[in-house]
Amino acid sequence: ARGACPVVVLIQLAIVNLRGETLLTTLLRPVTEISEEALAVHGITDQKLAGAPIFPDIYEKVRGLLRNHRLIAYNAEFDRRVLVQTCKKYGLSEIDHISWDCLMEKYAHFCGKR
Repeated sequence: ARGACPVVVLIQLAIVNLRGETLLTTLLRPVTEISEEALAVHGITDQKLAGAPIFPDIYEKVRGLLRNHRLIAYNAEFDRRVLVQTCKKYGLSEIDHISWDCLMEKYAHFCGKR
C-alpha cells in the first residue's frame, strides 16, 4: 500500500538501564540480506552480521529485560514497530506489558518544535 511502512527486523539492539548500565548490546543477523537503502542509513553490512546471533537466540533474554518495564527510546514508535515485526517474522510472541515513552517527542515538545 502506498505510504505503508516497510517491514524491517532488528539488526542491532542495546538495552541500558536508568543508571547507564548496559544490560545488553548486540548485533543480530537477519534472515535476509541488508538492502542498499538500509545500508545507506546505518552502515552495517551483511559481513559485519555474519557471526551475530539471530533474534530467537536472544528472545528470552530480551523479553526478560523489557517485559513489565517502561522503555524510553528516541523515535519510540519506530523501535516498537521493529520489535513487533521482528517477533512476528520469527513466529515469537510479541513482548507484552511494555510501556513506551518517546524521547524524540518529549524533546520536540520541550523545544517547542515538531
